[in-house]
Amino acid sequence: MSLVPLQPLIFFYRSDMSHEALNEHTKWATTVRSHQLLQLLCIYLKRNLRVSAAFEALQYVWNSTADPFLGFEEIGKAFERVLSPEEVDDLYSFYIQAVRKFAEESQPRSLEHICRINVRRILLECNRWIPDAVKQLGLPSSLQSYVNLQM
Repeated sequence: MSLVPLQPLIFFYRSDMSHEALNEHTKWATTVRSHQLLQLLCIYLKRNLRVSAAFEALQYVWNSTADPFLGFEEIGKAFERVLSPEEVDDLYSFYIQAVRKFAEESQPRSLEHICRINVRRILLECNRWIPDAVKQLGLPSSLQSYVNLQM
């Protein structure tokens, strides 16, 4: 997974960031986690265009992965060289409002959420179109909505 496609967008919104500082987290984070951190920063920087769309985008990103939630310490460590302490606080506040999960440290996802992701993954592996396949599972409508990532 390449981190490069997100960087031009980030530099478009914040040309004052250095490449080295922006990539500091790649020294300790996995490629997937680095990408998630950059997605968060990119969506955060674009939020002023339409806040509700930014929240929704972030919700979809985090509802479609089984990876642990980001914690304040992880976000701070990743962006301490590119954002002011106030901006890091604001970024974290934006994140927890969108994902509705507060954590000082990275936390694992719930079993319920991991099951949702696995149902979606299995349906995709079977080349099934998610909304139609979920409907055919015979789940109650509230669970269908949950598996379909409807918020």
